Amino acid sequence: MANLNVALTRKSLQDFEFHDLFIEELGWSQPSSGKPVKSCRRWRCILFFAIAQLGGVAVFEVTSSEGQILPALSVKVCKRNQQGIP
Repeated sequence: MANLNVALTRKSLQDFEFHDLFIEELGWSQPSSGKPVKSCRRWRCILFFAIAQLGGVAVFEVTSSEGQILPALSVKVCKRNQQGIP
């Protein structure tokens, strides 16, 4: 990445175009798997879509099975999964 296009980066963030941001603007790689991972807890299912990866670190888009973005719930599930809590 030679130069960061600040205007394009800002637009990608504002438009929630994270795939474009990570792949096009930041130069990350395409994810190794295009299959979403589904995690169901109690009454809600959450889908994790890998959108980019770099050096073993993956970036995921997290939505409900209905397509809604649920940031607070998504963060809780991610933290629990990282800690190995069911």
